[in-house]
Amino acid sequence: MSTVRDDKFPEILSKVKDLFLEYGLRSLSMDDISRKLAISKKTLYQYVDSKEDLISRILERSQCETEEFYSCLRPKSLNAIDILLEASKHVSKEMLRFNPVITFDLMKYYPALFNNFIEMKRNLIHRKIKDNIHQGIEEGIYRENLNPELISQVYVNNLVSMHQADFLAKSNLTFAMVFEVMFENHIRAIANRKGLDYFESKRDTLDFQL
Repeated sequence: MSTVRDDKFPEILSKVKDLFLEYGLRSLSMDDISRKLAISKKTLYQYVDSKEDLISRILERSQCETEEFYSCLRPKSLNAIDILLEASKHVSKEMLRFNPVITFDLMKYYPALFNNFIEMKRNLIHRKIKDNIHQGIEEGIYRENLNPELISQVYVNNLVSMHQADFLAKSNLTFAMVFEVMFENHIRAIANRKGLDYFESKRDTLDFQL
C-alpha cells in the first residue's frame, strides 16, 4: 500500500476529482490522469496503489470536506435555522455536481466504494440534522416534542429524493424552487412560534439559490 503523502497530495486529489467529474470514472485510465496532470505515472503511484485506491481517496476527502464545512458553521453564531439552510445548500451543491455518469460508474464498477460512500454520507447528514434539531430545541426555536431521530431520517430522504426525481426535466420548475419549498415545509413543521417569527422575519432575504 502506498504511504507517500505530502502537501501536493490534496491538490492532486482535487484535480483528479475535477477530471472524473468532467469525463467520468471509466473513461479515464491512470495513463490519462497522469498525462492530464502533467506528472509521471510512477509519481502518481507513489501516492496511490491503483485507480480504485485513487477513487477511494477522493471519496474520503469529500467526506472530510463535508465534516469541515459543518464544523465551521457553529462558531459563526448562527442559529439552528440559519445553519440548517447553509448545510442543506452545501449538500445539494455536492449532489448536483455529483453527476449521474459518476454515480453509474461507481455503482457498476466500484460497488463496494459506492455503497460505503453513500452510507457514510447519509449517516453524516443524518447525524448533523439530528444535532440541528437538538440545537433548535435548546435555542427555543424548535418545538420541544419533536422526535429528532425520525425527523432527521425523513429530512435526509427528502433531500436525497429531490436529486433523483425526474419531474424537473418535465416541468418549468427549477431546483431552487423545489429546494425552497422543501426547506420551508420542514421549518414550518418543526419550528415553534418564536422560530416561525424568526423565519418569517428573514424569509424575503434568504438565498435559496445554489
